[in-house]
Amino acid sequence: MTKENQEKLDTQTKDNQIKLDGLTKEFQLKLENQSQENQAKLTQLSKDNQVKLETLSKEYQGKLDVQLKETEKFKNYAKELEQQKELLNKLPQKQFRRLVDNIFDKNMKLKLFQVNGQNKLLYKATRDGFQPADFHRLCDNQGPTVSFIQSEHGEVFGGYTSVSWTSENKYSKDSEAFVFSLTKNTLHKQYQNIGTAIGQWGGYFMIFGHDSDIYINSGCNVSQSGYSNLGGTYMPPEGLKYGEQQAKDYLAGSYQFKVIEIEVYSVTL
Repeated sequence: MTKENQEKLDTQTKDNQIKLDGLTKEFQLKLENQSQENQAKLTQLSKDNQVKLETLSKEYQGKLDVQLKETEKFKNYAKELEQQKELLNKLPQKQFRRLVDNIFDKNMKLKLFQVNGQNKLLYKATRDGFQPADFHRLCDNQGPTVSFIQSEHGEVFGGYTSVSWTSENKYSKDSEAFVFSLTKNTLHKQYQNIGTAIGQWGGYFMIFGHDSDIYINSGCNVSQSGYSNLGGTYMPPEGLKYGEQQAKDYLAGSYQFKVIEIEVYSVTL
């Protein structure tokens, strides 16, 4: 290679190197600019996402606060309902207690019937057991008694007999026996079927009257195995006829019913 050609080659190599260096710097500059732009975009995106996240967090917290308030309000409402339910459940018990206690209150002169002398609570179903065997174990052969019954409808009624309860599985005559409604303040004496004043069966609680003026069967606290068909032996109120639905509903609130409480007292009338 001639000296002239070598010089041309060297000059061309230098020019190419200069161009390469220029392109490298230009590329490096573009790369740096692009990196800065990307970093700026990434920073802005991060800020935007942070703002969105904070906004969503505030919205969620707001909704959560509302939900918590609603939940608390619902809990308070449920508590109030439960308290009201408890009060309503106690009302029939209070009514029963008030009406029965009034009969034995010697200071009260205007009463449906008078109880003289000593009286003793022989049997209380919720205390002593809701089985006929419990009733007969405590009430048989105790002389005159008055029985108070409360039905699921809140009606308080019952009957008096001067004849002792027994488990002899028979009907007995008792000219002094009567049934009553304390809720309605009415007393009902015998007017027909006098020989069936009370029924004394060991498998049942008490029976008053022919065709069940009052009939309290086993399981009466868990099923409607109490019956009342006023008029079989004991006189219905004026305007009601034996066998009609109003007479059947009169004492207990319905012909068939559950029993909430029974109390039996030995008494002297």
